[in-house]
Amino acid sequence: MNLSKYILTAAIFGIVLFFIGQYFSKPILNLFSALSISIAGILIGIEAIKIKIFREKSRYNRKETETYIGFAATLKGISIILVGLFISLLTLAGYFNFGKKITQYFIKNPGVTLIAIGLFCLIISITTIIGYVEQKSGSQYHKILDLIFNRFFPSLILALISIVLIVFGSIGIYDQNNLERIVRSLIEFLF
Repeated sequence: MNLSKYILTAAIFGIVLFFIGQYFSKPILNLFSALSISIAGILIGIEAIKIKIFREKSRYNRKETETYIGFAATLKGISIILVGLFISLLTLAGYFNFGKKITQYFIKNPGVTLIAIGLFCLIISITTIIGYVEQKSGSQYHKILDLIFNRFFPSLILALISIVLIVFGSIGIYDQNNLERIVRSLIEFLF
């Protein structure tokens, strides 16, 4: 089943609702606009996971594309779904005024947030090291340089950050006071 028509419908519906909501000053329409665009993003992620291909415009040259296939496309799809869900939850929290309660909860219990951010960083790290199809073309010399400097080192740094976040998040879930003590001593050591 091709999701392209549903993605396009949700995106266009969201854009139209946004302009109508802005024109008539109706916040409920802006809420549905953000939710509709988030749903379009989630559907893009689902389609990437399903067909194991994900294409996006290159960050370096707008005329070129970056094509992720296989496991990299699945990871890209998961990351897009997570961002879509996050935007949906953020929009709902803002509209129904329970954002402050959620923020206070996560400040008091940062373990879940740290683990979620760590897992997201780990997904991005693995996707970067796998790379996209266009990176794997060209001379052997360029492929090796690209692998080492453009993919391996950034992925390694991001993977280390994600592991630290996951460990700190696990400590935070297990023992909140211990996490605060570790973070305080780390800040004192750094500064």
